[in-house]
Amino acid sequence: MILWVIKLIEWITGFSLSWLGIIPRDTDHLIGILMSPLIHGDFGHLMSNTPPLFVLGFLVLFFYPAASRKAIPLMYVMSGMLLWTIGRPAIHIGASTIVYALAAFLFGSGVVRRDIRSIGLALLVVFLYGGSLSMGLIPADTGVSWEGHLSGGIAGVVMALIFRKEDPPKKYSWEEEDDEDGVKKYYKENYFN
Repeated sequence: MILWVIKLIEWITGFSLSWLGIIPRDTDHLIGILMSPLIHGDFGHLMSNTPPLFVLGFLVLFFYPAASRKAIPLMYVMSGMLLWTIGRPAIHIGASTIVYALAAFLFGSGVVRRDIRSIGLALLVVFLYGGSLSMGLIPADTGVSWEGHLSGGIAGVVMALIFRKEDPPKKYSWEEEDDEDGVKKYYKENYFN
């Protein structure tokens, strides 16, 4: 909602807040690390970020509640700092750094956690956004901050590694039972002597 309120204020007043974006390696614009994800060039830009931000944000908050409280703020700041460090000289704005961070966190969690829920979420992210997210990493369009996308992706993977032990999946009784009378006993007796 905050993104939409900011854009509506810009539209009503006719005053652009793009100057609050990240200008890489410019110490006078360090505020952009915090402000750039809140600013969008136009309503089309905002519309392209809103659905994935909502969906991916919901998935991270719902499936990783403990990790998300720490990981999301860290991804927000880390992606901005990386973009400030590696970006080309331009004004970088938009929440796509956060979109890429959330997607990379979900995908990275599936890879490093290796539980069914995390792997399923990783596959869902690839199915829903894999093609469009991978295209955003290619420096083809000069109007798109592929460096911001890359920075968000790196931040997401790093946070997936750091918080891989938080929010362990629930173990069900059928997963913990030792079925000595059934299949396990058969394999122990016939193949593991």
